[in-house]
Amino acid sequence: MVTGGTVDQASPPRWSRRTVLRVAVTAGLVIPIGVATVVLRRHENVGAAVNLSSTTPTASGASATRAASPAPTATPTASPTPAASPATFEFRPKNVGTGEATLLIVHATERLGQVRFLDQTYPLWQQDGLLWAILGVPVDAALGPRTAEITLQDADSKTTKRVAAVTSVIAVERPIDYLEVTDEVQSLLTPEAGVTEDQLRAKEFSAFDATASWAQPFIQPAPGSVSTQFGSGRSVNGGTVGGFHLGADIANDRGTLVVAAAPGRVAFIETHPIRGISVIIDHGAGVKSGYHHLEAALAKPGDVVEAGTLIGRMGTTGYSTGPHLHWEVTVYGVNVDPFTWTRETFRP
Repeated sequence: MVTGGTVDQASPPRWSRRTVLRVAVTAGLVIPIGVATVVLRRHENVGAAVNLSSTTPTASGASATRAASPAPTATPTASPTPAASPATFEFRPKNVGTGEATLLIVHATERLGQVRFLDQTYPLWQQDGLLWAILGVPVDAALGPRTAEITLQDADSKTTKRVAAVTSVIAVERPIDYLEVTDEVQSLLTPEAGVTEDQLRAKEFSAFDATASWAQPFIQPAPGSVSTQFGSGRSVNGGTVGGFHLGADIANDRGTLVVAAAPGRVAFIETHPIRGISVIIDHGAGVKSGYHHLEAALAKPGDVVEAGTLIGRMGTTGYSTGPHLHWEVTVYGVNVDPFTWTRETFRP
């Protein structure tokens, strides 16, 4: 069974006021986490090893009534060991946009593996005789061909195979959001607030459930208008455009009900200095969704939810200019466009 791996975690950055403003403007910059520890909270069927035993057929045609030397038998000719089938792969979509995700599917005889992509290493999950992983691309990723280095192993881990799978990162055009912020809201942006936000985010993305719990596209978690799109550049009070908005904002009245976008487990309920009251749901296989700036959380850690389960009420807590839901979807801590997940399943 794949149990994931670990890498060195980046040390928390020292926050200047300029850095705090930039992070808040982007609605929370995720700390790089390298390879995350995967916590196997639910059993995943990774297949059992099958022992193939050969039997020697008995000679036919021998007399049962007289003792006789056994008839000579032809020396069997050993069949050549068939060559292992080469591993093949596919990306869905073939090319992945900035701030988007792609599903990597590996067809191989091996049943264990991992993939290294954009300097992070992720486990490969087994399903229906194939291996797969979801890979996220940061909104500010460099464009061009990118290699996913796949390592495959037999069940006994004695044989290792390496495959290079190439995809291309392509640009996705995003709008610019011009935000007007009051002095009162702006006063929330202190170096201490930034450090606390980072510490909470590091904890929230330190472990992941193994089993993917969704089989359908996500649903929009609250009614309302999309006031700020994912990945948009931001200008605060007429300032220069800097950073990216790492979620989608859905605006509506205070108290509007917020539901889970997909099945999963409530992993965290926290109050962030910038994101406000937040609910984090772990959907397995590295995918989490976040619901921020809530007036109140109506779930508790450990709750198992379905798509549409009530989890909170819309509010304006934290760094916020009015009632709205800041909705995030992350893949191993990489923020991706949540609305893409309402159109695509990202499952084999």
